[in-house]
Amino acid sequence: MTAALGVILDPKTNTQSFFGGGEVDCTAKNVANDNDHHTDDILSIAIDPARQTAVSGQVGSAPTIFCWDACTGQKKNRIKIGKGARGIAAVSINGDGCIAAVDMHD
Repeated sequence: MTAALGVILDPKTNTQSFFGGGEVDCTAKNVANDNDHHTDDILSIAIDPARQTAVSGQVGSAPTIFCWDACTGQKKNRIKIGKGARGIAAVSINGDGCIAAVDMHD
């Protein structure tokens, strides 16, 4: 990961693709539209045992967790955490697709 991007490396072709990025509105991070991608720095990231699905969590008072295809960067699911969480310190995903997350709430 780098900032708000999930980086996908294809070692066979030595090329990169990304989860997130693209054109965004010029607004503050706390009011930016986070329906499709992270709007603040990614703090935690994990990949399932089959290496097909990634999950990532961001910093922020009401952070977002995204589940996305680890090969294409296509969003699969979005989980919005309540205000006061301060960020997602750790995430994990198992082979069945169950996600566990640890926030930084007081």
